[in-house]
Amino acid sequence: MKILILLSLLITLVTALRINSKQALAQLITSQIRTRIQSGLVFKISASITQTMKTHVSVQLETTQGIAQIQQRHIETAAVT
Repeated sequence: MKILILLSLLITLVTALRINSKQALAQLITSQIRTRIQSGLVFKISASITQTMKTHVSVQLETTQGIAQIQQRHIETAAVT
């Protein structure tokens, strides 16, 4: 989630540097703020849903020349009542 926000900020900055119009820049910034607020709300809702879930994760790694590679992964989730 944080990566998406940072990517969004980078895109906003690059676009802002290309825009000469102050009004267009203000609209772009306003749009980005709305997007971040909506993303934050979705993240909070998702977090509250996942708090009621129990998850078991198992991962098997193989190390080759100092680089770890995932060989197998298994994820189990169950609702907690």
